[in-house]
Amino acid sequence: MRWIIRFSIACVAGIVAIAVLSWVAVGSLDLDPAATTPLILGIVFTVALAVGLMALVFYSSRSGRDDDASIDPPDRKGG
Repeated sequence: MRWIIRFSIACVAGIVAIAVLSWVAVGSLDLDPAATTPLILGIVFTVALAVGLMALVFYSSRSGRDDDASIDPPDRKGG
C-alpha cells in the first residue's frame, strides 16, 4: 500500500514540475486570478483523480481482488 502512495506522490510531483516548466517557458497567459485559480484547481483535481484511479487499478490487479469478476460462464449444451 505504501508503494501506491509513493507512486501517486511521484506522479503528481512530476506533472506539477512539467506544468511549472511549461508555464515558465510559455510565460503568462494574461489571465486574471479569478480565471487562473479555477484552472489550476481543475488541472490538479483531474490529475489527482487520474493517478488515484490508476493506482487503484494496479492495487486491485496485484491483490487478486478482481479475479472473482472474471469467472468463465458455464458451457451451453444443446442448440
